[in-house]
Amino acid sequence: MELETVKDEIRDEVMKNILSIPSNQSCFDCGNKRPRWASPYLGIIICLECAGRHRSYGTHISFVKSVDLDKWKKKQLKSLELTGNFYMKKKFEKLKIPKINNIYDYNNEFILTIRKDIENLVKENLKPEDYTNLDEIKKNENENAKNIEKISHIKNNINNIDNDNENNEKLSNLSKPVKFNIKKKDSSNNKETKKSKIKKLDIDFDFDNFEESGNDKETEKEIDPKKIQGMKISRIDKKKALIEQKNKNKNDENKSLCQKVREYIYYILCFWKNKN
Repeated sequence: MELETVKDEIRDEVMKNILSIPSNQSCFDCGNKRPRWASPYLGIIICLECAGRHRSYGTHISFVKSVDLDKWKKKQLKSLELTGNFYMKKKFEKLKIPKINNIYDYNNEFILTIRKDIENLVKENLKPEDYTNLDEIKKNENENAKNIEKISHIKNNINNIDNDNENNEKLSNLSKPVKFNIKKKDSSNNKETKKSKIKKLDIDFDFDNFEESGNDKETEKEIDPKKIQGMKISRIDKKKALIEQKNKNKNDENKSLCQKVREYIYYILCFWKNKN
């Protein structure tokens, strides 16, 4: 019964159902999409590259088959149908199988225990009438599809309810009165600061002199606007005088140069006349 080969039509229908599960739509090892190979005795679906690596492990660890090209036996189909990538990832994590370069170590001692567990699971669930009638398989697929739709609909409703609850909580928080924490100032500290600002006066303090000095300061501050204008004019005059002096100095320099040139020419002419 276990070693009976399954017809290609039945195999394709069963594989269609298995590959419709989201976790089986990517490689168990590397995560590549649309894997078309499987290791039935380990219950995982893998890509072509990883299938080549699994062949190197040996058939006692991993036995690789194509999803749509190879012939499948009832036992192999049942093992893959009962497990899958999601179930096996949980199993590998539970047994704490280590990874080498982000890929599970299939030479680990727990891999053989996993194979034995899958074989026992197949023996318990495999029936002689399984994978014989194509119509029954299609009916089961339709029922599974309806169940999946129901589950997804329920999940969406739950998510909507959660979102509504979150929004209601936010609104309730907005409606609550806001409390401001206002800290009271310590009167004792203020008194101390005021006391520190007050300076002690000498006993022999002369108030008359204090008033006179205050009046002197006020008189110093009060300046006539005419004086201010005069100060401004004097500054402008100073600037003009400096500019004129600079210009005069330049003119003097130019004159001195001209005189030197004339004298030089005169000496040359006198020297030339004496020679002649």
